[in-house]
Parts: sequence; C-alpha cells; structure tokens
Amino acid sequence: DAHLNWAELKLTAIGNIASDAQGFAAGEIDLHLQGWQKLPPLLVAMGMIQPQMQQPITGMLTGLAGESGDPAALDMKLIAKDGQMTLGPLPLGPAPMMAPLVN
Repeated sequence: DAHLNWAELKLTAIGNIASDAQGFAAGEIDLHLQGWQKLPPLLVAMGMIQPQMQQPITGMLTGLAGESGDPAALDMKLIAKDGQMTLGPLPLGPAPMMAPLVN
C-alpha cells in the first residue's frame, strides 16, 4: 500500500507486483487519484508534456474519471501480465524484469 499527498493531489495505491516465472513484473495495483484535474497543468509546468497536450490529456482523463462514478476521482488499475504493462486502457509497453527474491 502507498499513499501520496502532494498539494491537492492525493494518490492511493493498493496491490502487489512480484516476479513471474519468466522474471517479469506481474500483478495488479489499484490506483485512486483524487484531484486529478490538477495533474495536466502540473505536467506542463514540470515540462513532462507539451502545452498543446494538456487539453487532450484532460479530455481523456475526464472520460476515465466519469467511469468511476466520481468525476473528481480517477480509478485505474496498473496491470503487469504476460510481460506487458497497462494503465487502465492504456498500453505502457514491456513489463520490467525483476531480480528474483533472495532468502
């Protein structure tokens, strides 16, 4: 479990990721982001996205938040499975390799 509060953004993450039989990260983490509307302008201010991307990203997040029943909250799953990762409906690419646990 993880909780992150940054100004008006409040992120809660609950789940488990572990190494699968091939050594890739595998598992699910439920993410709950309260105050997500502050995220797109923050990403622009930090230089992580171009200003022209703020509106399309806000539109996409608005649609995703609408699915949760609370438009002020964004609920998504981070899923690592079969060597791939997704965040909600968004493909992220290959899952990272994990070092095996040493007892």
